[in-house]
Amino acid sequence: MKNIFATLALILAFFGVQAQLYPQFTNFAHNRNVLNPAVSGSEEYIDIVALYRAQWVGIEGAPSTQSLSASMPIYRIKSGVGLMVVNDMLGAQRTTTVHATYAYRMKFKFGNLAAGVGLGFFQKGIDGGKLRSPEGIYTGGINHQDNFIPDQLVSGIAPDLSVGIYFNNKKLYTGVSVNNLLASKVTIDGQGSSSKISTPRSLNFLAGYSIELNRNLKLQPNVLLQSDFRTFQTSVNLILYYKDNFHGGLAFRGSTANNIDGFSALFGVRLVKQLHIGYSYDFSLSKLNQVNSGSHEVFARYIINIKDGSKPGKIIYNPRFL
Repeated sequence: MKNIFATLALILAFFGVQAQLYPQFTNFAHNRNVLNPAVSGSEEYIDIVALYRAQWVGIEGAPSTQSLSASMPIYRIKSGVGLMVVNDMLGAQRTTTVHATYAYRMKFKFGNLAAGVGLGFFQKGIDGGKLRSPEGIYTGGINHQDNFIPDQLVSGIAPDLSVGIYFNNKKLYTGVSVNNLLASKVTIDGQGSSSKISTPRSLNFLAGYSIELNRNLKLQPNVLLQSDFRTFQTSVNLILYYKDNFHGGLAFRGSTANNIDGFSALFGVRLVKQLHIGYSYDFSLSKLNQVNSGSHEVFARYIINIKDGSKPGKIIYNPRFL
């Protein structure tokens, strides 16, 4: 295990990249499987989470993200497995990532520690029909007059890898991961030439702690730090739970005066024992608030219990068979 942690530390310290960060999630505390493969199997049930985010509504080509993840523990081999799909759209670009995840879990008196890996692929597509070049001619057809810009929808596929470590107990969770570890490049064919687009490595650190205020109320602060090893963005939220059936909270995204992004309100309800839904609305705090009506995010979380929580029956010895 020491070798695993040493290798991860070297990975985190060594790689540097340029490009945008991983997709944003206001409800990241309920969507951890997508951010860190080591989260797989961290709960004692099958955990299925679907999320949709529409960012900066009102701006043409604004980011839109959909994610679906599922994970479960495998007790016999002290492991967890999962599957996650993330589809991120930004203007004319679409990136779809598919990962199968595996985590090896170790149980201690103070909590559970895991090291995980996610292996899969990503597909990147460019809709050239939505692009315009300064010298292009767009009457009667599409002619960018630039051999590197496609005139239709084109796409490419490349392998992808993520690694992470994760610790959790009844009150605390924390983890760190590197996504897009291979920084693979996808070849996009233009009208006469081709170009390569890389997906940058992304560092994610997340943590949260539950504070029991009384029998019915629980307060949980959460933090998410994302970085491309050159710039970083921080998201924090404070969520109040009532009997684990309702929740409400506030969130803030930004770490410096130059990247303050938004202030959020979060709400959620457990409809039945297995189904939990939530919604958040982001108010833009940057100059973008003049041209958009905020960001919306909704998620649904469904759990399937696989561990029998009942106590074993009392043993009664029959003298007839003694």
